[in-house]
Amino acid sequence: MEQRSAWTGRRMAGLVSVRLPVVDRIGRPAGEKEFWVEPRHEAELRRWVEYVNRNGRRFLALILGETVLGLAGAFLQPNWQGAFWLVVACMVGLGATIFVYPFATPETNRMLGMRRARSLARASGVLVLAMAAFLATQLPS
Repeated sequence: MEQRSAWTGRRMAGLVSVRLPVVDRIGRPAGEKEFWVEPRHEAELRRWVEYVNRNGRRFLALILGETVLGLAGAFLQPNWQGAFWLVVACMVGLGATIFVYPFATPETNRMLGMRRARSLARASGVLVLAMAAFLATQLPS
């Protein structure tokens, strides 16, 4: 029976089973999970899952903090001129955070494989940075 590789997302024979510790959506330990992966990608998968486990909570805290600050800037804009730059700075922070920690949802990882899901998440971080650069050129009147 062919399994789907957790790393590449491809169905193929000859995959090996690897049990690794995982975290839930908010960074708490959630036990172990079995992953099927090509033998040549096992080390990459192990390193990536360890990186996710180690940085999941930091990612969540950064995303939440930057979002709250950005929303505060949006609401303060009529009363404070510096609020525009607070929103731009938060967008830069969000883009950089997504680029540095390109974590995808479990559903995206299952559908595309972790390698492609990570690339897609990193590309979305670049898109957010581009949106921040565009917004920075649009000074409010």
